Amino acid sequence: MGDETPTEATTSEPGPPSVGGARVAGFWLGAAVVGLALGLLLTFAAERLSGQGKVLRGVVLDGRSLGGSDEPALRKWASGQAQVVNQKPLELVVGERSFQVRPSELGVEIDVAATTERALAAGRMGGLGSQLGFWFGRLFAKHELTFVVKRDAAKFEKKTAELQGAALLLPIEPGVFFDGELRALYPEPFSTIDRPAFAAVVDSHLARAAQGAGLQVPLIATEPQITRAAVEAKLAQARQLARAPLVLVSADGVERLHFSPALLASAVRTRVDGSPSQLLLELSLEALAPVLGPIKKRLEKPAHPAGFDVDAQGAISVVPSATGFRIDEGVLLSELFRAAQSSERQGLLPLRVEQPVGLTETEAAGLGVRGLVAQFATRHPCCEARVKNIHSVAAQIDGYVLRPGDTFSLNQFLGPRTGEGGYVEAPTIVRGKMKATAGGGISQFATTLFNAVFDGGYEIVQRQPHSFYFSRYPEGLEATVSFPSPDLIFKNDTKSGLLIKTRYDATSIRVLIYGDNEGRRVERRVSARSHIVQPPLEYEPNADLLPDESKLVTRGQVGWSVMTLRILHYADGSNAEQGREVVYQPKPHIVQVHPCRIPKGMKAYTGETCPEPEEPPEEPLGEETLASESEAPAQLLPELQNKP
Repeated sequence: MGDETPTEATTSEPGPPSVGGARVAGFWLGAAVVGLALGLLLTFAAERLSGQGKVLRGVVLDGRSLGGSDEPALRKWASGQAQVVNQKPLELVVGERSFQVRPSELGVEIDVAATTERALAAGRMGGLGSQLGFWFGRLFAKHELTFVVKRDAAKFEKKTAELQGAALLLPIEPGVFFDGELRALYPEPFSTIDRPAFAAVVDSHLARAAQGAGLQVPLIATEPQITRAAVEAKLAQARQLARAPLVLVSADGVERLHFSPALLASAVRTRVDGSPSQLLLELSLEALAPVLGPIKKRLEKPAHPAGFDVDAQGAISVVPSATGFRIDEGVLLSELFRAAQSSERQGLLPLRVEQPVGLTETEAAGLGVRGLVAQFATRHPCCEARVKNIHSVAAQIDGYVLRPGDTFSLNQFLGPRTGEGGYVEAPTIVRGKMKATAGGGISQFATTLFNAVFDGGYEIVQRQPHSFYFSRYPEGLEATVSFPSPDLIFKNDTKSGLLIKTRYDATSIRVLIYGDNEGRRVERRVSARSHIVQPPLEYEPNADLLPDESKLVTRGQVGWSVMTLRILHYADGSNAEQGREVVYQPKPHIVQVHPCRIPKGMKAYTGETCPEPEEPPEEPLGEETLASESEAPAQLLPELQNKP
């Protein structure tokens, strides 16, 4: 056989993919992406639809997953957490001191409503893209929230200032003082609480519901605004002031006021004032009183306008006005500092002239106050608290003058009745009940003044009777006042002046009206009582009483109406009638009974049931029982029997 020559093996290279195959692959990849996106969108939409009104998935607060919680459940949980955090004291470290302070004392607390709103809003803010981003991000990580904290700024500032003081983080008040000799207190750097940083620390602590101890309160190092050199300058000025005696001399050279070095040194004071702050050297008038007091009594006198004097026989004379003199204390202190710089160490004693305000002597003489027009008096028991108020008002109004056409308001004249104004508490009618108030009893003065003006024939502008009748006043012709209303107002409707004078003693008050009422004569009339209203019955519970017992606390009084009439007879023979109906309310009988005996429907009704007695009890007093006092059951309330 012949040899055969071997041949090389042939291999085939793969060709490029066909265009049709690439398109198919791209189509399926795009479809997959679109399908995934569509699936995500559908899942997002489904979650949003099913989660309406609920917290979205992945939202966490204080370590608790809130996803799926609706508003009531979320608010309930947040309220519980807030209650724990809000009530737990904060341990605050201020400088070198520690304090336990409740959040409420700082005016801070977790805001449950705002926290709930924040949780429900998480992931729902912004546009669709933002919301999708939030939703997608929750697939991989939680969305951590903190509690919302609210703060009362004023309360926070007040407590912060208290903490600063308690921690002794207070600036040294630099200045000059006297402790037997004049010394200086120099300023030093000090620390204060950094308010904004402290607020941020507290807010952050509560927002995280943190329970840790020892919150460090941030401080700010502060340099004093007053320099050491400024204090030394004031010390030198104070020593110059008190190195030797000072003398102030009056302008006429008669009065000389001597101030010893020791007195001047003891009166030295300094204070920081202004912006920028500066140290001021002053003198205390109180410390200088041993020297100023006697000369003030001798030299000073108040200015007063012209007025009238009525002697024991009723003769009226004009009292001239008088110029007043007063030591000008502000100028006096300045003069002492000026005198200290002079070689003579002497200055001027400043007297200020004060001119009277009001009637001049000529005006008073021309008012035509000729004689007594009318007077009226009422009586009162001695020594009650209300008497002090009556006398106080009488003293204030004594000598008051109304010019022709002037109107007088008692409330405007007196102003509010307060303890600071010298009034004491005494019984007053307040909303139909007797209650102790400052100025109680002034209505007796008002009644007395009203009747004097009434009998003088002057115009009554405003007057309100009492709601209850008091036998010490003339029936139907009395007045009550209280600030700012009701008020007593009358007008001097004559061509002459009207002078009010008062006289009082331990048991009475009298008001006298002087002037010229142009011959008016007054006739007063009061009708018989009508529209009688029996006193109602009010029960008060008293558990110490047996169910069949009762006790009269206050005996009531009937109410009624009267018509009052003032007939004015004028000098020309004409007349005028002025009438008014006055209604007095009844005062209730107040009876104490066992709580179980108070009838249903009454204010003090308790619903308590009385124990069953062995014998039928007497019925408690009812409205119909006390239709008149004579019908009250003798076996229960003998106090109401045979009373006029």
